Amino acid sequence: MNVTSVHTNFLRSTTPTNVHGSVSIHRLGRRFGFLAATCWQENRDNPVATAETGIRIKRPEEVSVTAGKA
Repeated sequence: MNVTSVHTNFLRSTTPTNVHGSVSIHRLGRRFGFLAATCWQENRDNPVATAETGIRIKRPEEVSVTAGKA
């Protein structure tokens, strides 16, 4: 899996408490996937940051062919 792009939005500052997060798949194709993440503290409806990323998905036959390459 290769990350092709990442866009992060820092929405507000955090406090010294735990930060929670979740990731959802927006679209998953044969070669690319698009994911979204949300981070919050006390209230899930009040996020502190969001992110969107695109990833390239390697199929099993691609992984075995490129296993020894850097």
